[in-house]
Amino acid sequence: MSTKELFFFFFFFFFFFFFFFFFFFFFFFFFFFFFFFFFFFFFFFFFFFFFFFFFFFFFFFFFFFFFFSCCQEK
Repeated sequence: MSTKELFFFFFFFFFFFFFFFFFFFFFFFFFFFFFFFFFFFFFFFFFFFFFFFFFFFFFFFFFFFFFFSCCQEK
């Protein structure tokens, strides 16, 4: 496997893993949101902020690594 194939396997594996992880916790917290409004309101936005921070960091890493691997193979 080349570096690009290995990285795309790594990228799609982690993308789908965190995609399903996010939706599982989204519906889980949304369900408890009705019962424990104030506590889960704070916790839900904290989780939302953490997820999007990690998501943007991951895409920044993805584009940087992809650009670096393309330059290496030329």
